[in-house]
Amino acid sequence: MRIAATPFVADITAYPGIRTAHADLTGTQHAPTLAVVVTTEHDADLADIRHRLNTHGLPRLRNALDLTSLPVTLEFRFTTKTGARTV
Repeated sequence: MRIAATPFVADITAYPGIRTAHADLTGTQHAPTLAVVVTTEHDADLADIRHRLNTHGLPRLRNALDLTSLPVTLEFRFTTKTGARTV
């Protein structure tokens, strides 16, 4: 299932404020869960990031996996680094 998470991570890493992201799909094929770790800039709009995940990234991933639901844990980490983002 890691292959399915790769495009998801590439997609969400492009969201404003996100520096890096990592996602793991665990569980079974018929009952997967998703663990997401997002590293953001210190002034990132976390509500906007969560909204984009809920309305864009996660629905696309659920559709790709042909799932009606996908339990998710989301962890935010913060960086004070400046400069180019890692994609």
